[in-house]
Amino acid sequence: MEDRRIKRTKRFLSMALVELLAEKPVNEITVKELTERSDVNRATFYRHYRDIYDMLRQMEQELFGEFTAALGQEPPPENEAALERLYCRILRFVADRAELCGILFGPNGDRSLLRRLEMQVLAYCGIRREAGLDTVERFLATFLVSGFINVVEQWLSEGMRLPPEQLASSIMRATREGFSLGLCPLVRNLPDSPQA
Repeated sequence: MEDRRIKRTKRFLSMALVELLAEKPVNEITVKELTERSDVNRATFYRHYRDIYDMLRQMEQELFGEFTAALGQEPPPENEAALERLYCRILRFVADRAELCGILFGPNGDRSLLRRLEMQVLAYCGIRREAGLDTVERFLATFLVSGFINVVEQWLSEGMRLPPEQLASSIMRATREGFSLGLCPLVRNLPDSPQA
């Protein structure tokens, strides 16, 4: 178990890295500028991390662990109401860590983290590539989860103007009724038949 001083040091370094990632990509960040920004000396940094990439990986791993634990607070969804609660739980998780998630999911973040989160949600819901599910069912589950993850990414980038509950409800409504109600902007303006 880490003592309080180590946790505080890592928190200062993490805050500084998040600030720097808001300004530029990780490959342009040096240990020197990170330690100067955090007011932590270089030797202390190297006591905890091999380099900036190792630090970022550890931060992502910690976030991923917290995300996995948050998913497990309820059983996987078996109906629409439970799926909406899952969407809302994920949105609240992101909102509670908005600054970090905004950076990690943003243009200077690691795209593979979003993919890992997507795969984790699918696995939590019992959807695995090797599972006996029908191919169409796997594709539809991937479509729903991928779409949701992309909505989360956009919601973060636009400042989370909608509360989690409202966004989760809207996503469920669009999932259930979007095409029939003309809510999908991709299809609502298309002609009924193809143009010759």
